[in-house]
Amino acid sequence: MDRCNDNKVNRRYEIMLIKVMYQNDEMGVVEDFQLDELISSNKIKMFLRSEGWVTIGVDPIRKESRVHYKGRERRQSIRKAVKVLV
Repeated sequence: MDRCNDNKVNRRYEIMLIKVMYQNDEMGVVEDFQLDELISSNKIKMFLRSEGWVTIGVDPIRKESRVHYKGRERRQSIRKAVKVLV
């Protein structure tokens, strides 16, 4: 692969950090693949999107439309593999 294509591949698997507010009102930053688990386990009450803060249970979340997905979570394993290579 040429250098230009290498940069495109690396950007595709970059980890996105997301600001969250936990149930005890403490602020934190988590990796994007952790967000679904934190929401479903009720450990956070808000997270920050580019449009602003999202309140769990009040604002619409994409998670609700993916509830029925039964497949393996591939994104997390790809990110771990990329971290090992870097």
